[in-house]
Amino acid sequence: MLRYNSYRKEEWSSAMVDVRKPQKDLDDTIRQDTTLNTVPCGLCRVALDETLNVLEANDRFYALFRYTRPQALQAGFTSLCFILPETDLTLLLEDLHRALAQHQDLFEKEVYADCRNGLRKAVLMRCYLQRSPQSGLLWSFMDLTRQKQMQRKVRLSEEMCKAASRQFHTILGYYDLTSHSLTFVYTIDSDWEFPSVLYDLPDSILGSDLLTPSSKRELRRFFDLLNAGKPFGQCVLQARKSLSSHFLWFCLKYVYAPASDNMGAHAIITIQDITAEREKEIAYEKWLQNYAELRHDCTAYFECDLTDDHLEKIESSSRVILEMCSGISTYSGLHAHAAFHLIYVDDKNRFFQMFTREHLLSVYYTGQYRASLEFRYATDTTTQPTWYSVTAQLVSDPYVKSVRAFLTVKNIDAEKREQLQLEKSSQTDSLTGLLNRRTLTERVCQALLVRSECIQAFVIVDLDHFKHINDSNGHQFGDKVIKDVSEVLQACAAPTDICGRLGGDEFVLFLQNIPTEKQLAEQISMLSAHICHRYANGISVSACMGVALVPTAGTTFEELYKKSDTALYHAKHIGAGNYVFADC
Repeated sequence: MLRYNSYRKEEWSSAMVDVRKPQKDLDDTIRQDTTLNTVPCGLCRVALDETLNVLEANDRFYALFRYTRPQALQAGFTSLCFILPETDLTLLLEDLHRALAQHQDLFEKEVYADCRNGLRKAVLMRCYLQRSPQSGLLWSFMDLTRQKQMQRKVRLSEEMCKAASRQFHTILGYYDLTSHSLTFVYTIDSDWEFPSVLYDLPDSILGSDLLTPSSKRELRRFFDLLNAGKPFGQCVLQARKSLSSHFLWFCLKYVYAPASDNMGAHAIITIQDITAEREKEIAYEKWLQNYAELRHDCTAYFECDLTDDHLEKIESSSRVILEMCSGISTYSGLHAHAAFHLIYVDDKNRFFQMFTREHLLSVYYTGQYRASLEFRYATDTTTQPTWYSVTAQLVSDPYVKSVRAFLTVKNIDAEKREQLQLEKSSQTDSLTGLLNRRTLTERVCQALLVRSECIQAFVIVDLDHFKHINDSNGHQFGDKVIKDVSEVLQACAAPTDICGRLGGDEFVLFLQNIPTEKQLAEQISMLSAHICHRYANGISVSACMGVALVPTAGTTFEELYKKSDTALYHAKHIGAGNYVFADC
């Protein structure tokens, strides 16, 4: 008699000898019994050894794992260890040994087996242990793949339903019209005063203090429609949780199902927390009232549905704006017309990009609810433009589920010009109007960050004998000389060049976009000639210049200033009115 309470190797070997003794007779018997191949499952007789050697099997057994009998023999598929992963085989042997030791009759186990096509299949193994184990155990194998797939789908559907219920703050319930009971499908919050099943609805709820008076009337009407067999229904209620005095908003909906052969009349009821949505509606109404007061000071006011691209309302005291908007029914049309016909040329691109419908929607969906821009408006190129500000407030309309834009346009010309004047004063030299030292340094540093294919040159301009001119002729005349030289520098500078006063009689001109060194030399020579001037009092003015090229002389303001200052020193040494290029 075999002992099954240990895994000693000699016992497995003894068992293997015992089950192999009648193998020939057993093989002959099974081969003759062709009915085994008609059984709609895989059958095999397995030796009780360490590899679970297959003594005999029907065709369906091999087909279950995508083999024919010859393919299995050729591949070495002669035991269950061939198709079972090592860990699964170990667990199977342990469970089998335990079942034999406990004298169990039926043994079954689900395993995953490797098939010939490389896939892994779920299989149910089943055998009767107490029926001639000496001749090998007769196993049946059932394919569980489809069953497992269906189970996974059911679990996935259940998890998705639970996730949706949590995400949308929705409780699902099954309402029985006969017993007037509501069974909740999923667990509800513990701080609600509800058990898993509510009986005697709606009276049991109406008798509590969890609803407002108006909500009790709505709930009564809801159940009257349901019990009358109406196919659909809904209501909105204010209710509180038992541990709170704060009332929340809920939407109840039902779908009615009449009685059938298997089930009585019932309904699926959903309870959704819509507090956030309802509070948005209330806040939206308050916002509209407050915003209506703000638009009285505006030049123009527009209401638009960005989602549907619809221009809904126009208010303006300007005849030009009203005429402009006549015939325009979309926000995109309003935006395009304003950008190309009303906005000052230097502001067109900024205005167009900021207020496209697509950009405003992207602003809203990234959690920002306001877009604003200052721009200039001019009726034609000959008139001085007027400064305006446009602000778009972006709000989600809780009623139609669309994003709306409320745009206000204000005339800010006076304030803007005062602001620009203050900014200019902080950036420019009070005497000459050129950039002051701080702003000049910042602008040059910014320009050096941009790689240029053309020549860039850092030029220091220093007036000759200015201290003598200033002391001999007075500071007023000295200031005039400084102003005159500043005007020459501005006149000779291109729009992309940077011109500033470092202090005293020292200036810097940062030249950009010079095609060749020859043209640079010509421009420096021309600048020197223009600075030279003889005044009516007989005083002659000239300047020396030191020139440093980028990047050979340096790539920072400090490096270029040092090199050009050294070149200026050499120019002064040569004589008045000279210029020298820095030795790189």
